[in-house]
Amino acid sequence: MDQNEKKYLMKKLDWVTTIVPFVCVLILCLLFMVFPQKSTDTLSSIRFFLGNEFGSYYLLIGLGVFLCSLYMAFSRYGKIKLGNIEKPQYSNFKWGTMMFTAGLAADILFYSLCEWVLYANEPHIADMGTFQDWASTYPLFHWGPIPWSFYMVLAVAFGFMLPVLAGYIAMAIGDRPALALGFVGGMMASSGTSGFLGALVAGFAAGYIILGLRKACEKLPEALEKIAPVLIYPVVGILIMGLLMLFVVEPIMGGINTALNNGLTSMGSSSKIILGLILGGMMAIDMGGPFNKAAYVFGTAAIAAGNYDIMAAVMVGGMVPPCAIALATLLFKDRFTKEERESGPTNFIMGLAFITEGAIPFAAADPLHVLPACIVGSGLAGAMSMAFGCTLMAPHGGIFVVPVMGNAVQYVSALVVGTVVSAVLLGVLKKKNA
Repeated sequence: MDQNEKKYLMKKLDWVTTIVPFVCVLILCLLFMVFPQKSTDTLSSIRFFLGNEFGSYYLLIGLGVFLCSLYMAFSRYGKIKLGNIEKPQYSNFKWGTMMFTAGLAADILFYSLCEWVLYANEPHIADMGTFQDWASTYPLFHWGPIPWSFYMVLAVAFGFMLPVLAGYIAMAIGDRPALALGFVGGMMASSGTSGFLGALVAGFAAGYIILGLRKACEKLPEALEKIAPVLIYPVVGILIMGLLMLFVVEPIMGGINTALNNGLTSMGSSSKIILGLILGGMMAIDMGGPFNKAAYVFGTAAIAAGNYDIMAAVMVGGMVPPCAIALATLLFKDRFTKEERESGPTNFIMGLAFITEGAIPFAAADPLHVLPACIVGSGLAGAMSMAFGCTLMAPHGGIFVVPVMGNAVQYVSALVVGTVVSAVLLGVLKKKNA
């Protein structure tokens, strides 16, 4: 799309219709963040009025709108075409399926995030025990088996993360015969104590095991050499991989993983600000790698234990790098290439959604300057989150889980400060683009 076409499309855009709703929604979100209790009371009053005082009339108005819509659709007014398109791009069936899918997806995303929060505030659940145990159980009876099947599919898919990671690292080194070995090693790491670190080691080990077996099989007779990929590589390779994982990788990497988590746990009671500084910095060290995952797993474990301030520091530390890079591409344009400047602003969305991996291409292109800047900002944001006493009960979601944040305004201020500091450091450390 050239510049003239972009300008033509921008002129056709109805800015009033676009900006006014956006500003209204933004103002409402800010009011909800600044005055959470008053906002809750106001919304409850409106819902009570519509559902009780205005209940029957509300139903009649809804029915009237529905009947009016049916009349408009099947009358002569329903045949009026808007625009100069002779043939619609999509059939009525396709439009219906798209609208249904979009509505269902929005519904699932909303209620999967928010419904358990509504149940958590019920006094009856508080009387039965901790709301962590019961609030996630009650929505099951509301949703039924079909929506929960979506969660099960996603949960099973997420369980394949470490085996797939190890498998494809192995295949990159030893080609297709190494894939099965990597899957086995990754699954053993996933079910053991070594976790993400063990899966990384398993992937590299599987690839080099296949390279070793391939070199050893070169001296075999031609008849045996032909069956090596279907018999010797998988059988002998999986045997070696299993022994290696059981007696070498699991004890060593599992010990490192456990020591790392125990070290972070021991800091929880002594100095929370230092803990937030370290966890925030760890989220930016490798942006999705072992240090990042170790900090994230520690944060999710803290949620299960009822410590919600740790997860808040972890998430804000992971949000800073993409946001800082996006800001830096706008403030210091001469430090980035044309492609980086064009793709940089999209990191605002990824950062606010707690997707740290959006910063990886920038870090990979210039790690010596990008990583230190991001680590400093992330560590500062994590320390500020701890100092402000911010809490978070959701393990993911970024800025979109504001309803379950404690001290949300201070949390956002920690994110802003960390982002600005990292962006300024990026402008100072990175060299001008030639």
